Amino acid sequence: MEGTFGSLKEKLNENNEVFFTGIGGQGIVTGSNLFLEGLSDTKWHLTGVYSPGAERRGKPISCFIGLYNDPKKTKSYEMLTKKDFVIIFDPASVGKEQLLNGLREDGIVLFNTPKSPEELVKANGKLEYFNVATVDASGIFSEVFTEAFGRAPTFEEIRPNVPVIAAFFNITGLASLETFIKVVTNKWGGRIGDINKQAAIAAYNKALVMKSSKRGMEPMTTKTSTTPVDELTEIALCFPQEGIGGLTGLWALIQPKIKEDLCNNCGTCFIYCPDNCIIWTKGKEGVPKIDLRYCKGCGICAEECKQDAIEMVEVKR
Repeated sequence: MEGTFGSLKEKLNENNEVFFTGIGGQGIVTGSNLFLEGLSDTKWHLTGVYSPGAERRGKPISCFIGLYNDPKKTKSYEMLTKKDFVIIFDPASVGKEQLLNGLREDGIVLFNTPKSPEELVKANGKLEYFNVATVDASGIFSEVFTEAFGRAPTFEEIRPNVPVIAAFFNITGLASLETFIKVVTNKWGGRIGDINKQAAIAAYNKALVMKSSKRGMEPMTTKTSTTPVDELTEIALCFPQEGIGGLTGLWALIQPKIKEDLCNNCGTCFIYCPDNCIIWTKGKEGVPKIDLRYCKGCGICAEECKQDAIEMVEVKR
């Protein structure tokens, strides 16, 4: 059935993993925080981590959000290896199949695009195994912005995050429009707050939905590799590279050291590393490796390690 207004509320599980992806400048991290705030008064136990690209606008950004009935799952690597929902913020990424890796059959993928679900499924038959939803979040934001300022927004000014999340909340029933509007207006005041509020209202009921029509899909997973960079990018969308500031590991005064006798290879440090400096593969023997060329010594991995298997040691040069 061609993209119709509809609900996918029955697709929620007891434990749900949501994957956000886009590019720097589209408000992905801010959007993930708004998403979590919108669910803060619900029954769900929530967790969220993000994997930033290189520190500049236009690079890939991904966020992983977990909604669990079981609080023990809030520190789990499962959200990195399987997904129940995928939200693609960047219209230019509509055809990138790798963004669907790990999405369960009959899962939900929401695209920010003016195209209908039927058009997307026709262009990519693999989408028939998923519930496909679309909303023209960028277009909606642009229309509201133009009405408020009397001019069209520049590319850098377009923020699709609020209308995308509003549409997602509606089709899944996770949060009401009223609840999300309160979150948005608490975040921003003045004209910017009003623009985001109006964009959320406009997008809330405009998502088009096409339910899955096929079963029996082979799992869409990335293949295991033995090279360090590929190990790192099995889940992460990007990996650290040397930029104008040189090797960022040279900034560090302290850096992590893994106690191999205590490490159980759970992958928690990989989840929380903000710079993708930890190389880890689920199920592989041994312990994670740390790319000290780029590690800035923030200590997040040591703080989050449940086994106390990471110590921060002074860098001697």
